[in-house]
Amino acid sequence: MSGQCVEANMKKISSDMNARIGAVVVLVLGVAISGMIAIWGVPTFWKKSDTKTPATAEELRDLDQVTIDLSQLDLEIVDTDPLRKQGLSGRASLGENAGMLFVFPSSERHGFWMKDMNFPLDIIWISDGVVVDVVTLSPPYPGLPIPPSHRPKANADIVLELNAGKAEELGIKEGVRLTF
Repeated sequence: MSGQCVEANMKKISSDMNARIGAVVVLVLGVAISGMIAIWGVPTFWKKSDTKTPATAEELRDLDQVTIDLSQLDLEIVDTDPLRKQGLSGRASLGENAGMLFVFPSSERHGFWMKDMNFPLDIIWISDGVVVDVVTLSPPYPGLPIPPSHRPKANADIVLELNAGKAEELGIKEGVRLTF
């Protein structure tokens, strides 16, 4: 009888120990994630967008449009697959009035990611001169093997990358017509 009591007590102790270890692991992960968010902010893929946007560039063209002239920007044109793949990856910074203009042969929901990026960007998807989506992305968190890819709400044939905050400064938002 005494052996059965010891065995039952050992099982209870083992079960209690597993529960405590699990609680410690959850606590440590929570503290680590909270620390990352405190240092780098909330990842953009966690943020929920409350804006409702028409699904196509045609619907956007029917809205009252504002036209913004971007000819004052120093834009680097990227129009080949190797150049589009490289983009701004690995660069230390982007000039204050500089940007990269990705020109695609077809209008699609071209995905962009922040692989090997060192600074945050505004990414602006454009279809027939009309902005169909704008997002601000931060460099990936250290240790993420592959950063998430971001796709626009509608097809686009041009994508413009600017320093984070520049789109808002210039008044670039969905439905605005851009000239270069």
